[in-house]
Amino acid sequence: MTKQSIDKSAVSPKQQGLLREVCRFRFVTAELLTAHLRLASVNALRRRLQRLMDTGYLARHYGSGNRLQRLPATYYVTPKSRLLLRHDVPEAVLNGIYKHEHASKRLQDHCVTVLKVMVQLEQRLGTAVTCYPKNDLAIYDYLPSPLPDGLIITTDAGGRRHDYLLEVFDSSTPRFVIRNRLRYYRDYFEAGGWNVTNLPVPTIQVVCRSTSQQEYTQTVLDSLILGDTPSIRFELTVVT
Repeated sequence: MTKQSIDKSAVSPKQQGLLREVCRFRFVTAELLTAHLRLASVNALRRRLQRLMDTGYLARHYGSGNRLQRLPATYYVTPKSRLLLRHDVPEAVLNGIYKHEHASKRLQDHCVTVLKVMVQLEQRLGTAVTCYPKNDLAIYDYLPSPLPDGLIITTDAGGRRHDYLLEVFDSSTPRFVIRNRLRYYRDYFEAGGWNVTNLPVPTIQVVCRSTSQQEYTQTVLDSLILGDTPSIRFELTVVT
């Protein structure tokens, strides 16, 4: 029996699907993943996650800081999962798995915030919304680079499609980074980067982590000159 067959037999198709969902978001909490998958019990999901940890395909970050502040663990796929995911996940995403164990708290929080935003949209809009996190976008070379945090596609009551690019700023994101990122989006659309899709220009959904950050971001947007692409729209929201 080969090592490949041993690895595959250790995980059911249902568990492989769970691994794919964790990989899509890089870092997840059990509570948010339960909501995203529309499952009935977070405790049942925790047991499934624990089984994947026991077999070495999944790991988690949970230290003394989590316990003291009552923060949930963040789960991530391990390098061992590459074999199971190689047909479903781009190579560039698989290579990033090696960095998960030593990822910063800031990166973990960022990924969890992206999942939180998408879960809120899924709960509010149901089947009228489809969310694609950054790892899903790695195969599309026409998208802004660095990639946005996600692509969100909604369908209104008339069946019309609306696209949103998700950009999440962390609480510690420097102001010069905010300015440069917003200017980059302006330049990307004015240069025709989105034209290959033959779709209307998407809305840039910017998520800020505080009211003060939102106010600063709006100030930057007010100062941007949108040139030949007046259809570029930015929407701001605060997620704490």
